[in-house]
Amino acid sequence: MRAAYVSLVVAQLLFPMTLEGGYFQKYGIDCQLNYINGSSTAVAGLASHSLDIFCGSGAAVVSAVAGGANVVLVASFLNKLFTKIMASSDVTPLTT
Repeated sequence: MRAAYVSLVVAQLLFPMTLEGGYFQKYGIDCQLNYINGSSTAVAGLASHSLDIFCGSGAAVVSAVAGGANVVLVASFLNKLFTKIMASSDVTPLTT
């Protein structure tokens, strides 16, 4: 399986962690994982058959399908921002 992830953020660690944890190998999946900069580039890889799967933006897939590409969106993340901003107790609120 030729796979890719498209951003160097925590939400994109699914494939790298699965590979490093040995889970692809455990289930007999020969995974060749690469980092590709951006979902649009990864969608082009899917459309040209140089990638089998990627973890990235659903919007890029929808846009490609609207343009006639033969690719499929299998799953997507939540449509809500789930990032938290945290600080130590000595950080005080900003005031103007």
